[in-house]
This record gives sequence, C-alpha cells and structure tokens, in this order.
Amino acid sequence: MTSRSLPGPPPGLLAQGYRQLMAAFPTGVAVVASFERDGRPWGMTCSALCSVTLDPPTLLVCLRNGGPTLAAVRHRRAFTVNLLHRDARATAELFASGDPDRFARTRWSAPAGSAGPHLVAAAHAVADCRVSRICQVGDHAVVFGEVYRAVQHHRLAPLLYGLHRYAIWPPPGDRAVGMVTGVPEPPHSVVVSPVDVLRSAGAEFTVLTHQPIVGQADAEQLLGLPTGQLLKTMVFRTAAGGFILAALPAGARVSYRRLSTVVEVPRAKLRQADPADLAALGMQPGGASPVCGRSGVVTVFDPAVAGMGVVYCGSGRADQTVRIAAEVLIQLVGPRLAAITAD
Repeated sequence: MTSRSLPGPPPGLLAQGYRQLMAAFPTGVAVVASFERDGRPWGMTCSALCSVTLDPPTLLVCLRNGGPTLAAVRHRRAFTVNLLHRDARATAELFASGDPDRFARTRWSAPAGSAGPHLVAAAHAVADCRVSRICQVGDHAVVFGEVYRAVQHHRLAPLLYGLHRYAIWPPPGDRAVGMVTGVPEPPHSVVVSPVDVLRSAGAEFTVLTHQPIVGQADAEQLLGLPTGQLLKTMVFRTAAGGFILAALPAGARVSYRRLSTVVEVPRAKLRQADPADLAALGMQPGGASPVCGRSGVVTVFDPAVAGMGVVYCGSGRADQTVRIAAEVLIQLVGPRLAAITAD
C-alpha cells in the first residue's frame, strides 16, 4: 500500500471560516474554576468541554495559555466544572468578561474535599476533578480531569450556546426555540454583537463602560485613553451591498485609493456606512468595531495595528469600549493585512 499525503486546507478555510464552523455546533455552558497558590479563586467561561471515558470517569476542558485560570489549575492539579443552568446567562457573561473581581459578584462555596469553587447559585451541577494529564495544542492547553465527585445543585434546564448566542433547552414537546426569550426564531433574524463574537471565541478582553462617545476626540478627552492605543474602525458599504471594515491607528488617515485597491472595489462604489448599515452589523454610531459576526464582511487591518500592543477599539456600542491585545485581535479576526493609511 502506498501512502499519499493529505491535501492542504482549501484556500477559503481561514480563521473566520473555522469560527463559523464551530459556532454552528451548539454546546452547554460551563465555568471552569480552581484556586491559586494564595487561595484566590480563578475561573472562566468554557464551552470547550467533552466527556472522554467512563472508566475512569474522565472529561477534558480546553483553557487558553497564559490565563490565570490555567495557571491555577496547573498549581492545584484540580479543578471544578460548573454546568450553568438556564437562568445563569449573566454569570456566563461575567466569567467571560475578564473582570478580576468576578468571584466577588457571584455566590460560590468551597465544600470540604472540593477541587475548586462551586457556583452554587448559577450551576445546576458541579464536577470535582483531579488533573490526570495536560497537553499543549496551539495556543490552548487540553486539560484531562478525572471526576471524583459530581453534585447536583438545581433541577433546572441547562444553558446553551451556539451561533454566537445563548439559548435554553426547550421543554418536552416544544418546537425548537430561539434565544432566551423562547420565541421561535426565523432564519438570519439575530444580529450578533462584536462583544458576543469575542466571548464565543474565548478571547481575553475587557469591556469599559462609559458615557456615549463619538470619535477620537471623545475617547481622548472624556475617557482619558492613550492616543497611541486607540484603534479606529471605518465601515463602508459597496454598491453591490457588501460591507468592508477598515481598522487603523486612530491618528492615521485612511487612503481610499489604497483601500479600494486592496478590496478590489472602485472608489466610486464605496461609501461610508450610515446608521442603518451599522445596525445590520450589530453596531451603533460611535461604536464601530473591527470584530463582526456577520458572514461575508471583508476586514482590512493596516500593518501598523500589529505593533500597537494593547488597543482600545469599538465594541459595537457607543457607551462601551473593548480593551484587547492587538495580537489576539488579529488572530481572532483573521483580517487582510495591507497598507491603507495615507502618507
């Protein structure tokens, strides 16, 4: 038998396509938690959870390298998996937010013999696990945990997540339901916000809430954000109805000639998006974001963005700003990198 090499990935299967693929696989929602050396609790929202074997009872979770939760798990060699119930969406969002005081804002306990924090109000069940193995895969660690105790706290339906939004398990006999409201959902009716896209990707970021702002001057004067870390996103609509997002340092000017060359759309067929266009992307005026959950959107980053370190960019809302590492943002968005600033 002769071996043949497997074909490489198709040209279109890039980061955005992979995220869309996995977003179409709904899962339950969990918070993985443990304790640091000083006893401080750490935890993060996780949907990358899988049963491995029944004998011994083993599951796996995938945690981002460099995060405090993974550091605590490595130290303690134990962790809890808190399976969230239908009413715990706020807890899921809290533990995905990067808030360092997240445990001060939710009820939890540490029963005798527990592997980590139990979120007694938000979890319908908790598994206490001993680490049996940790494997490095790309920018994440796959942590195998042998379950030595499972506790049920509430008899509530589980919280679900898929297609960049939360849902609940329908009662027996119900039709498929939409989001937490339970209203049947027509295709393509839900607009996914940039922050929800970041959360679904498991990115490390912080959301700053403030009074509504419009433009660079407001960000500098009202929020006191450093000019060199402000990322500007310009949204364009093409004559054919497509969308283009252009991200560049806030102090730079976009070159329409260069941008039209990169996206292969004549300058005359590009116009800046109006409020209705932004709404179709889940954004508000003053909140344009380089992150977008709508398929088919072309995103271009000027190469200067890669050297900006931590950036402040739009969240989709005029009263919130996202703080995120430029490297993480570029890896998540998977944009075209091309010079689009004016000389």
